[in-house]
Amino acid sequence: MSDEFKFRTIIKTERLLLSPISLTDADDTFHIRSFREIYQWTIAGQWTLKSQATEWITTNLANPSSYNFSITLLPTDLSDATEKPLVIGSIGSARGEEIGYMFHPDYWGRGYATEALIGFIKTYFEKLPHAEFLLAKTDVSNKASRRVLEKVGFVHIEDEIFENPTLGPSPAIVYEIRRPKREEESTTKSNSDSRVYT
Repeated sequence: MSDEFKFRTIIKTERLLLSPISLTDADDTFHIRSFREIYQWTIAGQWTLKSQATEWITTNLANPSSYNFSITLLPTDLSDATEKPLVIGSIGSARGEEIGYMFHPDYWGRGYATEALIGFIKTYFEKLPHAEFLLAKTDVSNKASRRVLEKVGFVHIEDEIFENPTLGPSPAIVYEIRRPKREEESTTKSNSDSRVYT
């Protein structure tokens, strides 16, 4: 089941398509990570070479507990787009149960992060029946990310100091979301707009 989720599952939401990340996404991933407003929140800091994106994707593909997806717009949203990157972001759990996501700055403020998170979380618990929770960590000053996490149901469980390679030691918040109760999961599944293809 985990290989199916990792390599063969495509998640379709109202406006987005989440596809298993591949080496063909290296250029777009590197481009997105080149923005300071993106890399300043990451554990890896700034990337200066495309090979770093290739290495990151290769490592995640080889890790059986890593589930990462590239995010593109569905054709209805691409139809009026000009000179925009094919991949607008990525989402997944690169470190076990810890979820992370990033979007090209041109696509901020449109609700895409919320939409992608809802689709990913729902599918994560459906495809991994033994998974009971997901974690997310974010810098205290990253208010936009905190709002998104709290909006989709993540709960603040503890604080820690994050050794940020760009900003230095920074206070961070650890969030958690638990697997829905089985009856809630059934209701969510029937009411959700996201669709899964394998």
